[in-house]
Amino acid sequence: MRRPRVRFTVRRMMVVVGVLALALGLLAWAEREPAVEPAPLPRWANPDHDIYDFVLADLIENSLRI
Repeated sequence: MRRPRVRFTVRRMMVVVGVLALALGLLAWAEREPAVEPAPLPRWANPDHDIYDFVLADLIENSLRI
C-alpha cells in the first residue's frame, strides 16, 4: 500500500489559505471608510458669506434712506 504524498497537500493548503487571506484583505481594503473626515472649509472660503455681506450692506443702506 502506498502512502499519500503529504508534502503536496500541505503546499496546496498553504496556497489556498494564502489566496483566501489575500482576497479577504483586498475586500476589507476596498470596503474601508476614511478614518478621518476632511476638515470643513474655513469661513472666509465660503462664498455665501460674501453674498450675505452684499445683501446686508444693501439693506442697511436702503433702510437708512427711507
